Amino acid sequence: LAIEPRIAFSRYIESPSFDEGQPVAERPIRMLTLIASPQDLTRWELQPIDRGVEEQDLRARLLLLGTNQLQYDFSQSGDAPTLQRLLADGSPTGVVERGYDILLYMGHGLHHPELGTRLVLEDPINNRVALYAGEDLVVFLKQLPQSHRPSLIILIACNSAAAGTLNSLAVRLL
Repeated sequence: LAIEPRIAFSRYIESPSFDEGQPVAERPIRMLTLIASPQDLTRWELQPIDRGVEEQDLRARLLLLGTNQLQYDFSQSGDAPTLQRLLADGSPTGVVERGYDILLYMGHGLHHPELGTRLVLEDPINNRVALYAGEDLVVFLKQLPQSHRPSLIILIACNSAAAGTLNSLAVRLL
């Protein structure tokens, strides 16, 4: 579908029960990026991800937006406890009044017909693959106060929608 790297491809999911919400009025828009790069991805037949290269590339692209419009933080590790702490606190330096408006996940996703979608995160102890259930992410996000619940979640994760539109993680995040 997207035959050139300059073409951004996105799948829009329409839902009668989903309130599309309002644009984020407060500036800068705040974004948390988590790049998961476990050391044993090849064991799972997944392509390795170079966190440093991916972060540098994304930073270069985001510089074009200017600092008045977008403030972004990169998680220094790609594990579930760190993700949850950063989202709950709203900042890598501690609790703030307003959380992140955008969560950007860059990594791999896996789908099992019976167990559902899993994001491929890092084990905080040994940096090996740790599968994070999509349902666990949904439950966690629903528990966050409205001030810290992201308005937009971007999943750059192959196979996260392998179950079809109605059962994909993206739909459950609505």
